[in-house]
Amino acid sequence: MTDPVDGQVPTVRMSWRSQPNWCEAPMLLLDASASPKIMGKVFGREAEVHNVSAPAHVRTVAMIERPYSNRAFMPPADAADAEVELAEKTTRSTQALIDKVSSVYANSRVLVGST
Repeated sequence: MTDPVDGQVPTVRMSWRSQPNWCEAPMLLLDASASPKIMGKVFGREAEVHNVSAPAHVRTVAMIERPYSNRAFMPPADAADAEVELAEKTTRSTQALIDKVSSVYANSRVLVGST
């Protein structure tokens, strides 16, 4: 199947390393939920695990009422005006949500994460 616009055939290129090239580098992985078995496979050596008992002074607020994809904030250059307006509205409403959460937790810090 070729693309009618430019005659290109859609393809997917996949590549991977059979051996990682970072096995000898010293590493520190801080992750409370990482599986030592999986990390050993990913990094090519057995993981040395150190458990640290400490309280988690973290609050998580998830805004999950809708998907927050990259395209929801930054439509493509050829997007229709309606899609651009929707992205602007999404950005404004998301900023308002972040402001609200920041004001509720004003005595601490807020970290916002997305794709």
